Amino acid sequence: MRIFWSKNSSFEDLLRQTANDINRNCPQTIDKDTRLDNVAIFPNKRFQYNYSIIAYSASEIDIQALEKNLYPVILNTIKSSPDMKLFRENEVTLVYSYRDKMGNYIFSMEFKPNDYN
Repeated sequence: MRIFWSKNSSFEDLLRQTANDINRNCPQTIDKDTRLDNVAIFPNKRFQYNYSIIAYSASEIDIQALEKNLYPVILNTIKSSPDMKLFRENEVTLVYSYRDKMGNYIFSMEFKPNDYN
């Protein structure tokens, strides 16, 4: 997704518009186990992706193993994806939050500019 904006737009407005654009396509199936439910913005340039693990309940998930496996994959995406350039250049804190198939919170991972720049 490429995003263009005028000089008069504030970065917060741009984040809000980005969130609205993504949310128009949600929920979105990512793979057989994962769904992007929505995204949200928060003060201090925080952008949160809210996912559900649709195939499993929290009790069926090895949460530590899942976090350990997901962290480097997500970090690499943040560092290298052209779609993430806006976030990198503006030092946005990215949060990836996960829930199980019942909607119960499982865990979140936070990536700050120092993690990806």
